[in-house]
Amino acid sequence: YQGSFADPAVKDFHERLQYYLLYFVNRSSFINDEDPVWEVVMLFKKEGVGPSCTYSIVGYTTLYKFLHYPSAWRLRLSQIYIFQPYQRQGHGQRILQHVYNLAISTDGVDEVNIEDPAPGFQFLRDVTDVQNARAHNFYHNTGPCTCVNTPLSSSSSSSSSSSS
Repeated sequence: YQGSFADPAVKDFHERLQYYLLYFVNRSSFINDEDPVWEVVMLFKKEGVGPSCTYSIVGYTTLYKFLHYPSAWRLRLSQIYIFQPYQRQGHGQRILQHVYNLAISTDGVDEVNIEDPAPGFQFLRDVTDVQNARAHNFYHNTGPCTCVNTPLSSSSSSSSSSSS
């Protein structure tokens, strides 16, 4: 589920969620929920069917959209948290991939960046980026590399040594 703080239900739910972040994540802090630019992406687990169906929160992230000079937008992933019973099951990568897909599908957004990523999240981002690169054949061999045996120019390869 994705929503913004312009929606009172999303704002109210996030107010309750962010206390977990303060407790479990070092250096986390409250964000300004009066700013309607903030968005929240939440991942839920559905249990049961029909009227007895319940949803459990698996994890969430907050996004802030701001101007990337001169005319584009940047999405900043500010906070992400996967609740303990659901960690190490790929849910963080699912949320991150959703953010990437959101950026691709939103006109004018040209970058996703992460605010002060923890080492574990840096690893998650690196793995996700490599998987995306492989899925788009980024590493596909297009021919021999022409830069390997290029001689250095004489000005950059000359060195002088003096002896006395």
